[in-house]
Amino acid sequence: MIRQLTSDDFTQFKKLCEAQHKEAELPESNIGSWPSYLKKIKQILISNTDNVFVMFEDNKMIGYTIGTINEIPWNDNRFGDIGMFFVNPEHRNKRNADNLWNAIVDWFEQNQCRYVMASVFLFKENCEADKHHIDRASAYFQSKGMNWCGNFFVKGLNE
Repeated sequence: MIRQLTSDDFTQFKKLCEAQHKEAELPESNIGSWPSYLKKIKQILISNTDNVFVMFEDNKMIGYTIGTINEIPWNDNRFGDIGMFFVNPEHRNKRNADNLWNAIVDWFEQNQCRYVMASVFLFKENCEADKHHIDRASAYFQSKGMNWCGNFFVKGLNE
């Protein structure tokens, strides 16, 4: 089952986010605090341009995606931006990922978006790319017909 995140889901959502951080091997300095993240998630839930969909299997939250509707600055074309997309590795398969993908893309289509974008990036403490995770996520989005069209660059400040 896939549906929008509600405040009743926050405990399970936190566990899922922790599983995502663990799998990505995020350094402590890049994880942040749950109260800060929860504040941002609450803002997303009351926004008309952001949404969080969560996936359940046997009453356990196993995946989520966060999407944002944006407009191009120089015209009125709307586009959907997938900011987060995660399925717990224990439940990761094409069916679950595709169902989550369909939920967010359907929402973008219902909101008259002309296209969907997804950003794929993950870096370690030293700002080096985590190629394994980037390649895996990129392969999935390419399997959905998405095309590579740019790069992300990162450099730590105060280094």
